[in-house]
Amino acid sequence: MTIGAGDDSVALQVYELNDTRLKIGVTVPTAGGFKYIVFLFKKK
Repeated sequence: MTIGAGDDSVALQVYELNDTRLKIGVTVPTAGGFKYIVFLFKKK
């Protein structure tokens, strides 16, 4: 999933999508390699 356009965009990976959960993540480059930030949204 891509949000934004051109240089102002970020690509998110969708790890899980179903009726109750959405789990997305983004890879962040660091000096020592890469880190991953994961967001989990749950339906009440």
